[in-house]
Amino acid sequence: MSCPCHSGQAFSSCCEPYLTNHQHAVVAEALMRSRFSAYTLGEFQYVYDTYGEEEQKNLSLELLKEGSDEQQWVNLVIHEAKEDVSPKQVTFSAFYLMADDLYELKERSYFATEYDKLKYISGDILVHDKIKRIKRNDTCPCQSGKKYKKCCQKA
Repeated sequence: MSCPCHSGQAFSSCCEPYLTNHQHAVVAEALMRSRFSAYTLGEFQYVYDTYGEEEQKNLSLELLKEGSDEQQWVNLVIHEAKEDVSPKQVTFSAFYLMADDLYELKERSYFATEYDKLKYISGDILVHDKIKRIKRNDTCPCQSGKKYKKCCQKA
């Protein structure tokens, strides 16, 4: 199975070790990718655990799950990763479907080390817009090359 984060790698060698084996990412891009995969797979405990301590104070699993059954995360594009700055930064676009509409969420995320673990500490939303309505015969936005009706529309 290819990784939901669209790295081009197998899930077993990309994000799965973080989600299931509790390995800790030391590179911000890897943490960003694993968090996207967690959202895609509904692994909200992992998402919660990778938030920084301050952010966790205002979160709960219920809050993270809210609306998740209406959204289907389909693609991730990393625009830039800065590992040599403090805090570390990753600029990405995450694409999701909601009722056959495709949305883009573009964010610059910030990551810092807390208690020897890299954590998501905040983000600036740069774009959050509906891109278009996906029709049954359109190419699927997940980049599978299949028609939407034979791919993510069935999910």
